[in-house]
Amino acid sequence: MLTPEGESRELEPGRPVEAPSGATVLLGEFAVLLDRVPLDTV
Repeated sequence: MLTPEGESRELEPGRPVEAPSGATVLLGEFAVLLDRVPLDTV
């Protein structure tokens, strides 16, 4: 789902992410990587 800004890649802690079941695992791995770097560098 797109945010009012039209950004669909924003991942916020605790916010449910709509994605195909196949991408859920990838998002989980990606979340771990994002947790190691500042969000402004993504």
